[in-house]
Amino acid sequence: MKNISTLFLLLFSLIVHAQNSLEQELKSRLVNLHEVAESNEYFAGFEQLKRDIGEARIVMLGEQSHGDATTFETKIKLVKYLHEEMGFEILAFESDIYSCDKAQSMMEQGHDVKDAMGKGIFGIWASVEELNPLYEYFKKTLSSENPMMLTGFDPQIMGRLASDYFSEDLSGYLAGFAEKDVYEEGVRELENFITKIRNFKKGRKKKATPNITFLDEMITLIEKNGNDERSRFWIQTLKSMKIFISDTLLKTNNRDQQMAENLIWLKERYPDKKIICWGATSHFLYNSDLIKFDRKLVEMVINDYYKDNALMGDYIKKKYGDDVFTIGFIAHEGKYGVLKYRTLSVPASNSLEYLIGQETGDNYFLSLKDLSLEDYLSRPLGHQFMTTDIAKVMDGVVFNRRMRPPVTDWEFMLYLTPENKMWEKKKERFIREYRLRKEARKKQKEASDEKPDRA
Repeated sequence: MKNISTLFLLLFSLIVHAQNSLEQELKSRLVNLHEVAESNEYFAGFEQLKRDIGEARIVMLGEQSHGDATTFETKIKLVKYLHEEMGFEILAFESDIYSCDKAQSMMEQGHDVKDAMGKGIFGIWASVEELNPLYEYFKKTLSSENPMMLTGFDPQIMGRLASDYFSEDLSGYLAGFAEKDVYEEGVRELENFITKIRNFKKGRKKKATPNITFLDEMITLIEKNGNDERSRFWIQTLKSMKIFISDTLLKTNNRDQQMAENLIWLKERYPDKKIICWGATSHFLYNSDLIKFDRKLVEMVINDYYKDNALMGDYIKKKYGDDVFTIGFIAHEGKYGVLKYRTLSVPASNSLEYLIGQETGDNYFLSLKDLSLEDYLSRPLGHQFMTTDIAKVMDGVVFNRRMRPPVTDWEFMLYLTPENKMWEKKKERFIREYRLRKEARKKQKEASDEKPDRA
């Protein structure tokens, strides 16, 4: 009996020692990101983050869901640091390759930055107030010696600018190679497809094959006749449109592979520039076949997807290795979501969120290189606890203590999506309520700013 008690105490002592060692290791690695809200540009202590990212040429900034305002704010602060202090010049969004390129061209020609970017990137980001500091930053850098460039890597060509200009621009380009009767009807069909998608209407499956055939013909035509940068852009764009139509109408699943190919194409198009990617962690992580979740229901619904499908991050990490630095995000508490909000559960004691949450700060970066978190949960994907060692699927993680859902700018949202009839009846109410909440937040902020003065 005495031997058993001694063995138990020894095992307990080893567990406590391992826990303490891990906590000390984490503490030594944590980079305090300080305040991340609004247009905060305070970078004290970020030198460690620079050392952790090292010589990487691509930094991928993920997000747990698309309803994470604190994550958006943190990403904007990191974008500013990577641009100003580490020489990253391109911001590539999980948004369509055509619309982002068009937005960049419009900004260079003097078009309003928020209007162009808002119509270029997908509405889940474009229409939220938390993106305003990013618009302002792009506007500021445009007139500087080191402007930021907007690009997209998503094959889902359905942005507002695609709706407004895609068919016109494609027809104008093809006119240099062929008569109208060669491409006019095919371009019109592509325009109809984009319009239906933006109106949330289901396309007709029988249209997929002729549309894809037309795209193949146009790609061949351009490859034979065009050898300049614009020609290469259109080839990549039409390849993306092929995947978009196929995935949408024929139920294939090649989006992640095409996103990877688009990013590789961007990297080769701008070989001397460093790229920041903005999108979902679920696209950016690597070793995706290792992903497992704590909850059985989540595991049943999602796990097979990660096992059976290579993600964008899998392809990119395989090709570029240490030239890529992938950053995920986790949160300790708060709410998240779009329109419908969900509350984060209290972190489990054997979770990374709990361990970092013992610190006094609100926002931290943690390098995961050469770190083992085998027995610890984390929730970088959809805010669901993952049993997989997070250090095996990404290179770093950002911890936010308090998550809050984004604030939709309904006036801008309805301006960006005039064709959306779902909100037509509620339009006036949405705008009225938005203005009232905006005014209330303004008064609350003014009152908060006055408190230190009174003190």
